[in-house]
Amino acid sequence: MSTTTTKPHFTACQPPSAVLTGNTWRNRVSQFMTTNKYTVLNQRVQDAVNNPLVTIFKLDLQGFINLMGKFAAPKYNGIRMHFAAFPDDPYALDFIPEDMEGQLTVFFCPTTPPAPGKPTGIDDPKQFWYLKPDGNAIQLPMGLVNTWIDNYKNYRKDVLDSDGTDHMKPKKFLETERLWYSKVTIFGEKDGEVGLLPYLACQTSPEADNPIIELYIQLAAFTPDDVKIGFPEYQLSSVFYFRQASDPVPDPNGLTGTKHAIVFGSVSLPDVMVPADTGIPCPPADNCPPPPPAVHKS
Repeated sequence: MSTTTTKPHFTACQPPSAVLTGNTWRNRVSQFMTTNKYTVLNQRVQDAVNNPLVTIFKLDLQGFINLMGKFAAPKYNGIRMHFAAFPDDPYALDFIPEDMEGQLTVFFCPTTPPAPGKPTGIDDPKQFWYLKPDGNAIQLPMGLVNTWIDNYKNYRKDVLDSDGTDHMKPKKFLETERLWYSKVTIFGEKDGEVGLLPYLACQTSPEADNPIIELYIQLAAFTPDDVKIGFPEYQLSSVFYFRQASDPVPDPNGLTGTKHAIVFGSVSLPDVMVPADTGIPCPPADNCPPPPPAVHKS
């Protein structure tokens, strides 16, 4: 009696356009890691906490997917990621990840459409979220959110501003504060663009070919080639590295994905909008409501 073995069926998932080519993401990571941009920020962090700068940090994959799903309401047009920095004191709060005091972190919030003729979107001040290492997304008091964002602006971004000014002379340089991604980029559109979340729903499935198993954010910077598609040269950016089952764990000194690595990042937007994630300063300044006042204990 003979038996037949059924070969497993693997699903091929169509990636979104914001999945970067190998040369693009490697060049952006290199533009951060091998320039004075890394040097000055690393020195600032070492002076503050006696530890080197963490340039790549892990986000809980399912927690990230769940958090992005919160921003699907029709009133939103995109998602903004704000750079922030943890307090230098490791005992300031009990949920600062181990050995991450003084390091960069991020907040996510959805945006509503701006006034006609304005780019990107306006932050929803009631929807700032921090993704904890255990995958739980929490909303911190806005006073604390502002404090962490100000930690980055006042005690990390300042050295990047100075370095960028020296690098880009005689051009004026303002370092990135926040990055914006369109709703279509995240969620896709019917009969059109494949969004990140539908792609992840496919690529994290057990039936997927080489499924995604982990997510990391890597600090990066825009390159001279990126200027050709409208991005600001030398400004801080980031890439999202979706590690597949066959990929190595990222090198903390630089992203080391394989040739098929799935790396998500900024792509150019239609002419009516500025490119995603310029962050200068919202952009632009008159498109952003003032942040809620910080809450100080008496």
